[in-house]
Amino acid sequence: MANPGSRRKSRQRGAAANKLPLHPALDPQRNYSRREAIAAVGISKSTLIRAIRSEELGYYQIGRRVLHSGSHLIDWMKRREHPAKGGSQ
Repeated sequence: MANPGSRRKSRQRGAAANKLPLHPALDPQRNYSRREAIAAVGISKSTLIRAIRSEELGYYQIGRRVLHSGSHLIDWMKRREHPAKGGSQ
């Protein structure tokens, strides 16, 4: 009989291997999938979708695939850090 403890460990290792590293350096020349962009920027999926729908974040759509260029993500992050100040004059 196989040791059930070793089976459990192999499942845990497999799940850990599927996780993307958090906050890798963004390459402006690279295209990122939605999942990679979420991990790279450190935001939730709903935040990413909200930015796309409000046209704050550019993207490319190829069929059903959504890709974000590194330059789009970098520019969007800079605008989030320093939002334009609007006000009445």
